[in-house]
Amino acid sequence: MEQKTMTKIEVLKAALKEGFVKFSYFKTDGTLRIAIGTKNMPFIEEIKAMPNNNDKRDANPNLCTYYDLTKSAWRCFRKDLFYEIIYEEMSPNEACVNAIAIAMNDTECDIEKVMQMSFAIIGTKATQDIVSYVCSHIGENDVVDGCMETIYGTTHERVIGRKSDEPTPTAATEPIVTPTHTPTTQMSTKKREELIEELVVLRRRESEILSILLLS
Repeated sequence: MEQKTMTKIEVLKAALKEGFVKFSYFKTDGTLRIAIGTKNMPFIEEIKAMPNNNDKRDANPNLCTYYDLTKSAWRCFRKDLFYEIIYEEMSPNEACVNAIAIAMNDTECDIEKVMQMSFAIIGTKATQDIVSYVCSHIGENDVVDGCMETIYGTTHERVIGRKSDEPTPTAATEPIVTPTHTPTTQMSTKKREELIEELVVLRRRESEILSILLLS
């Protein structure tokens, strides 16, 4: 019996159920969206983010739903607008580094929610280390790999690229313009300074609490 070859979207759906995946798809306005997502139920249950039973999106055969780590919410996209898997089988540390790096460069993301989610996954100290590194290297092309190498001594190895002979999907409403760089909004200098100041306050408060505990 001939074995059926999985389509790209089927590979993505299977990878999402297994763990964390970095992937991209086109939004209906033609812009490319980079996402860090999962549909791994043990993780979803751990952070208390179970989907709403009244949400019918998952039942729509034309949509792919997933939990978005950069939005801290369930999201979906049209299957025909899926572009590529960038990394799959990501560790929790890799997922949080990527989510924080994306959120820091995207004004539409709530960085506080992303940090809270990261606290729940890998802990406060690890999250603070990531935020500190990313804040100091905003704008660098390899900020994620640099962070992974500096903090965890490793870099990404599971790269899944789109085959060159596969056609680029097209949006139904507007023509697609494939960007030459990650399509995120650069963080303003003021926002970056505010985040760094907030991080300093958090670290100072952590030190004060630790001192009280040690002296008590």
